[in-house]
Amino acid sequence: MNTKEGFWYCQNEGQTIANSDIPKLPVLATNIIYIISLLALFFFTKIRDKYRKRDEKGDTVTIQLWLIGVAITNLIITVIVVCIQWSST
Repeated sequence: MNTKEGFWYCQNEGQTIANSDIPKLPVLATNIIYIISLLALFFFTKIRDKYRKRDEKGDTVTIQLWLIGVAITNLIITVIVVCIQWSST
């Protein structure tokens, strides 16, 4: 099997992707789990920073916390956009 035949090497003879029939979580559940994981990472980083010595070179912890905050905000906006039923009027 190759791409010249019109399907990829990971597809089976029926041209479906392997394991495509396994159950999956809904998009909302996946995003909420991701937000919870990022919040845990944020608080772990913040608490770890409280009990360790900061680097002399620069403040990378603050950059990490800001980036985690941006990622959390991005995911919250994504969840809101996915959950709201937008009318076409």
